[in-house]
Formats: sequence, C-alpha cells, structure tokens
Amino acid sequence: MRRRFLIVVVILLVPVAMHAIWDQIEANRFARYVDELRAHGEPVDLRDQQRPLETDEERQASRIYYAAAILAADGLPPPKTSATGGIPNPRAVVADAEQRLADAGPPSAVDARLIQLQQMLAASDAAFDLLDRATRLRFERFSPERAGYSYQTNDLLQLAGLNALRTDLRSFTGDGRGAAAALYAGVRLQRTLRRVLAPGTFGSLRLMLDRTAPETAALSRLQEAYAASADDDGLARDTTEFRARMIGAVWPTTARPFFAQRLGSRGGSQDWSSDSVRFVVLRPWITHRFLWSLREIGAAIAIARKPWPYTLRTEKSLAPSGPADKPSWSDQFLMGVMMHNGILVWRRPVAEILGPAMTRAGRTLAQGRVAVAVLAMERWRLAHNGAVAPDLQTLVPGVLTAVPLDPFTGQPLRFIRSSDSYTIYSPGEDRADNGGDIGEWVSDVRGGYPNVSGGYPRGKGRDIGIRVPLHPLH
Repeated sequence: MRRRFLIVVVILLVPVAMHAIWDQIEANRFARYVDELRAHGEPVDLRDQQRPLETDEERQASRIYYAAAILAADGLPPPKTSATGGIPNPRAVVADAEQRLADAGPPSAVDARLIQLQQMLAASDAAFDLLDRATRLRFERFSPERAGYSYQTNDLLQLAGLNALRTDLRSFTGDGRGAAAALYAGVRLQRTLRRVLAPGTFGSLRLMLDRTAPETAALSRLQEAYAASADDDGLARDTTEFRARMIGAVWPTTARPFFAQRLGSRGGSQDWSSDSVRFVVLRPWITHRFLWSLREIGAAIAIARKPWPYTLRTEKSLAPSGPADKPSWSDQFLMGVMMHNGILVWRRPVAEILGPAMTRAGRTLAQGRVAVAVLAMERWRLAHNGAVAPDLQTLVPGVLTAVPLDPFTGQPLRFIRSSDSYTIYSPGEDRADNGGDIGEWVSDVRGGYPNVSGGYPRGKGRDIGIRVPLHPLH
C-alpha cells in the first residue's frame, strides 16, 4: 500500500516538477531578453524615462501645452446621435462644413457659414492664447507628473483640430499673416503627439497657399518648422515605446529578484488574474509566446530604423503573400487567456506591426518634405517678382540645402508647372506618377477619420502634393 502511494505521488509530482522547470526556463529567457535591451540602452519600462525635465523652459512648455489641451477639450460640439443610431464625429462634421465653404469660393464677411465656424472658435480663445505661448518654448516631453498624457491624446488632438480650423478660417478671409502664425503653432504642436497618430497640418498649408500670400519671414519660419521633422517618421520611436509599454504592463518587473521572474498581470480580471490556477498552468506557454512577440517587435523596430525607401521595401518583403491562416483552436484559446491578462500577440507580427503604420509614416514624411520644398519655392518667388523657378535644383543653396527626396522612391520630389500654377508632389505609396493628381482639398480638422490621412484622400492612384496658384484667390 505504501509503495502504491509513493508511485502515485511520484506520478503526480513529475509533471508538476517539469512544469516548474519549464516555467523557470521561460522566466529566465524573458529576464535575459529584458536585460539585453537594458544593456543596449533600449527602454523596457516607460517609467524608467520619467526623469525630471532639465530646464525651466521645458517645464513651462509642458504645463502650458497641458493646460491648453484641457481648455480645448470641449471646443467642438459633442457628437449627436442620428435617427439611424450613428454618432457623427464632431471633427468630421466641422470638416464637412469647411469643405462646403471651400467649394463656394472666397466667402464674404457676412457669409453665414463662415460666421458659424468663427463663433465655434470663440470659446477657445484662452486655449489658443496658451498654445501660442507654448509654441515659442522648447518642448522635450511632458513632465513626470503628466507622463501618461502623451498616450492619452484626445485633448491634444482636439486642440490640433481647433487650431487647424483657426488656421483655415484665417486663410478663407485672406489673412495670410494670421494663417501663417496659426499654422506655425500647429506644426510645433505636433511635437507633443505621437508622430504616427498626429493629425497633420498639410491640408491647412495647402489652403493657406491657395488663398493667401504670406510674407517671406513667415514662410521662412514655417519652412524651418517643417524641416525640423521632415526626416522623422516617428515609426521606430513609437514602436519602441509600444514594446516598452508591453513589457511594463506585465508583472513583475525586472526590479524583482531573478528567481521570482514570472509573467503576470497588473490589472487582469479576477477570473484570469495571475493568481488563477488556469493562468499559472498556462504561464510557461504564455511567457514563451509573449517573448516571441517581443522579438518580432524588435525585428520591426530594426526595419523601422532603416532609411526610406529601404524601410518600405523590407516591410513589403515580409508581408504575407496570401490570406492569413485561420488560428487553430489552441491559438484562439491562448490568445483569449493573453487578452484577459492585457498581453498582446500577433500571428504575423512584423508585417502587421509595420503594415498599417508604414503607409501613414511614409505619407507623413512625404507631406513634410513637400511642405519644405513648396515653402522654399514661395520664398524664391518673393525674391524674384513672383516668377517660378525652372526646377527644384535652382532653389539650392539659396533657400534649400538640398532637394528633398521622396520617401517612397528615393528620388527627388516631382515638380510640374502650368500657365497658372505649379505642383510639387510625391507619387505616393503606389509609386505611380499620376502627373500631380493630388485630389481635392480636405481639412485637417477631420484628422484620421474615415479614408483621410493628413488632409488628403487615400484613394489608389493619388499623388501626395500641393498645387500653388500663381495668383491666390484673395
């Protein structure tokens, strides 16, 4: 009887011991991976970066941007439920109103549509005053007490949308100086936002150059602001921070003793908490897959750090050629456990991490570089009695240090002119030159809402550019 009891105990203990050994092996692998990241200076928990700002100017900018965004939170009308049950986005509604105003040509001072939009901005004067103050200051990041604000961007996006409306209304009324000043504040505001999520200022720039003729000093200042980020798509930085948030979201952190390293959840539901039997049983497997996801994100970061268009070519080569495989029942079960514990995984991570963000990042780069080239051309024209330079190379070195390169092709941006306008453009993500077919103007107030990116339709066959009339409408 005793022998049988010992046999049963051994049979039961062997799987438990094997599970514990596997659990420790995976925990050690995870801890070593995090230590390797730390050794290479990579962030593994965003709390590690929350050091105090170095200067009073940076601290002041953090406080003022924060206050401006809070004041702007209620600047646009709240969403309203339609008869069909849908809830229109307020920025989309305002952008549609702007579109109707643009289609009607230069509005008169008593145009009811213009007055209605101007009244909408009246309640945001205090937010704009703060925004203009922060614009002049050096901004590094939000201070530690507001560290999470960089990832809770609704108020900042609202502020950017309101400022885009402010810029556009000044352009509609022919106020080139005021439009350039507001646009400059908008370009500088992008510093506070994640680059891939930023709504952009390209539409406002296009409208300003279509309706007004800003002075040389304003053009020069805007060109400098755009040039500061013309080579920064934000993709690598945002993906690196995303990986750090993933690591920081699991329990415990690497500050705990090495033997205690176990994947867990800081805020999981009670049913799937890190103390539940089911989670503990599956933890080695989950840790293994979680580490696999982190390594794939690392591969995506390495690609994102490459210069364009290498980044695009590499990402395309990693994309799946056919439809995604249907997850097996075991994968579906595992993903369910991970989601309950706030853990993210991908079936085809590199392509899926970079894919959606890649197009937006490339468009952001193309828009910024087109902006730099167009503003340089306008400066050249002011110095040459309104004449258009024969090509972009003529602008070097007077108003350009070099002709900006198209991120999608690696070639200089395209330039064409007609009897009444000129266009500077990128062929876009399809790399097909459509002769400067840039599509209709769309307001930046809309932001990232349906089928719009940075003020331009995403339709296939469109180029990314700005057409400037030789004689503005006002």
